[in-house]
Amino acid sequence: MLASHNMLARELKMDYLTGKFFKPEILTYSELRPMPISENEPTISVKRLAIIGLPTFMIALVLSLLMHRYAHVAVLKQTCGGTSVVLHNLLFSDVPMADCPVASLAGPVTTFLLGLASFAVYMRFPRSLFWASMAFINASIRIPETVSVFFQLLFRQRSDLSVDENVALRLLHVHDPALGIVILCFLSITLLSLTIIIVHDTRMVPSKWLVAGGLFVFTLPLETILWRLIVPILA
Repeated sequence: MLASHNMLARELKMDYLTGKFFKPEILTYSELRPMPISENEPTISVKRLAIIGLPTFMIALVLSLLMHRYAHVAVLKQTCGGTSVVLHNLLFSDVPMADCPVASLAGPVTTFLLGLASFAVYMRFPRSLFWASMAFINASIRIPETVSVFFQLLFRQRSDLSVDENVALRLLHVHDPALGIVILCFLSITLLSLTIIIVHDTRMVPSKWLVAGGLFVFTLPLETILWRLIVPILA
């Protein structure tokens, strides 16, 4: 009798506010484990993405290219005394670049900082297609040039590409390409990581990885076409 009373006392707990005894509920592990967190369902239809998203992406691309160019122009005027800049990518490099490494550095640095700033704003307004486009464009647009110069230095010990990343390396004033390889390797990883984070944190676009891959491939020839249209107007 005493043993059964002690067992009952161990099973019951007293509510000190009411003075009553109660039997605590025992939860199983399946009830205690946290529920899996699922991503938010895409909220933008494919039709709206095509009608609104593509023009928004085009506007963001033009603004990004203009800010990249004016960063060049501002630094070129202050340091090298130039007044005009011919911008280059892997497909648009048939005109020699101005021999001003500081100005060449200003463009990619501005683009990278603009990507970080746009990503910060995008996290504040996660439903904005414009800020999503600005963050993605400025994080990814220099990846082809950066990676191309990196692999040329890695395998050929020199690069003949007439792009900002290659010209800016002259600021190092060293003949050994090892330092340039390390810098471009770090920059390539940083740009690629930032781009992946931006796409990963995008919740409103259906099939976001497929869309991001298509836009990335589409950006390089589109950038070339836009420069051939814009440069004569700005000259």
